[in-house]
Amino acid sequence: MSLAQHQAWLWQAILAGGAEDAGATVEGGALSPRARLAIYAGGYRMRLLECMRASFPLLRAVLGERLFDGFAVEYITAHPSRSHTLQAFGAGFAAHLAATRPPHSETDDGDWADFLVALAAFERALCEVYDGPGDEGRETADLAIARGLRLLTLSHPVHDCLRQHQAGAAVVAMPARTTHLALTRVAYRVVVEPLNAAEHAVFVRILDHGLAAGLAEVRAGVGVEGLALWLQRQRRRGLLVGGARGTASARLANGAAAPAGPLPGPRAKRPQALRSRSA
Repeated sequence: MSLAQHQAWLWQAILAGGAEDAGATVEGGALSPRARLAIYAGGYRMRLLECMRASFPLLRAVLGERLFDGFAVEYITAHPSRSHTLQAFGAGFAAHLAATRPPHSETDDGDWADFLVALAAFERALCEVYDGPGDEGRETADLAIARGLRLLTLSHPVHDCLRQHQAGAAVVAMPARTTHLALTRVAYRVVVEPLNAAEHAVFVRILDHGLAAGLAEVRAGVGVEGLALWLQRQRRRGLLVGGARGTASARLANGAAAPAGPLPGPRAKRPQALRSRSA
């Protein structure tokens, strides 16, 4: 076989956990060819399993080590790494759990499975926001969207699991409730902010149609003074940055003509900001 064929064979053997014909390609020694190959196959899976454990500590705490490892190994087998870096390896874990979940039955409404999928999606988003772009060192006079802003809509308030984990308490499931979250990175720490439905709709509009469109919608509902308070709140949260007086965005916030939009709902009380683990 050529070098490329040898490499392809070894890759497939590692993915399969071994090869019946190992003796035809691998030389023996103190260990048999199959045993020697098993070292590479086992090391490959263990390294990826360690990566999954580190990326999903909340899910692991809820499921327990044995059950979590079972789900993770199934994912590793179904979705082997295709990149030179492990940074993106767990990106499909939530989708994998959703695709392989048991069907709903008359006695099980699927709430537990939905919770696990939501928790996996939340933890993956924490990793991606932490590893993604941030606003550290960014200087901008214009009002701008935080570079790392990520919106999530989940079936359960799984951010409460992060509170439990950070407080050193047991991580437990909670009843289903549609939950909107905004994630961003401030000073190299991930901030998680719950949003009410109206706030979420505004930020969706901002991401889809631009900052001016979102600000116009808020101003149409609460007026110029209300918009100024709203902007202060979003800056404190880290969801928006910049916005010195005299800039185009500041002029819009301070009363420049803006198209009308639907009335946003009342502002929710600001919850305590959550900070992720510090990588």
